[in-house]
Amino acid sequence: MKTAKSLHYFIFKNRDGQAGGKDNAFLCNDTTVREKAEEIAKKICGREVNPASLPYEIKKNISGELKYSFGVPARVIARVLELE
Repeated sequence: MKTAKSLHYFIFKNRDGQAGGKDNAFLCNDTTVREKAEEIAKKICGREVNPASLPYEIKKNISGELKYSFGVPARVIARVLELE
């Protein structure tokens, strides 16, 4: 990288590719992550359930989905799913 502009381009180009592109990117705060976790938990369990009250193995599946499909940082996932 010769300039700051080229570094900035490189960082944001790679970040967009990891999160599924700009079309699938969403705001990554606790509220939106909690909503996504509830949607995933509903698919797994078949009913509305609080993701924080689920067993560890199911939380692990939810966290993997959040991380790899939506690009959510591990710190946010741990806070929302109460893994800390």
